[in-house]
Amino acid sequence: MKRVAGWLIAAAFGFGAACKKTDATEKKETAGGPAGQGSTAPAGSAASKGPVPVTATDFFAESIAAGGAAPDLKHKYDSGILLSGTVVNRIDDMGQTFIHLAAGEGKHVALTFIDSGAATRVKGVKVSDALVAVCREGGVGGPAQVIVGDCILQ
Repeated sequence: MKRVAGWLIAAAFGFGAACKKTDATEKKETAGGPAGQGSTAPAGSAASKGPVPVTATDFFAESIAAGGAAPDLKHKYDSGILLSGTVVNRIDDMGQTFIHLAAGEGKHVALTFIDSGAATRVKGVKVSDALVAVCREGGVGGPAQVIVGDCILQ
């Protein structure tokens, strides 16, 4: 059963499909100054701000309220999610590690990692640990689960 759940989570993200690449040669006015200095993101854009800090509980509530696919929610987290929370479950399956962060009574945010969870294994992340990761937006996986992918453990 855990293997099926692991593969479903992995398939839902298509590992890497949510990543956007920025053309570093594109010259625009940036938040860091004139063209050619600082970030390549336009001043005032979500990408110029970096990942948006949010707790797992708040991200879960926002995602469920928006149905996980609202344009405003996607825009808000376009530059990534700096997600923090407490680990309530760790699943190791076929070389992949999935982490669940508490998001309220019986609810969680499921994280999949770019490195297949290697950093979580090296650092020995376990249930009840505080965890911070930068992730890309995911979607609602059911009434008690929100999934985020392409995470990097901080």
